[in-house]
Amino acid sequence: SYNGDHKACLPLMQPLEALRWKLPSLMLTLVLENQKQTVVDKQNTTITTKLDQVTNMAFDSDQHP
Repeated sequence: SYNGDHKACLPLMQPLEALRWKLPSLMLTLVLENQKQTVVDKQNTTITTKLDQVTNMAFDSDQHP
């Protein structure tokens, strides 16, 4: 039964080995994705800020008829 256990463990090890080789390109992909996300976040922040301004203006007009 030990042999069976050992075989069950192998599929887990192989992806780890493959990951180690792919890691540099994965890291690069992550960095690039992260930069894209930063741009999106900035755009979202701008949109949110504009929405806040519009909301505040709407509230102000409610407060001061």
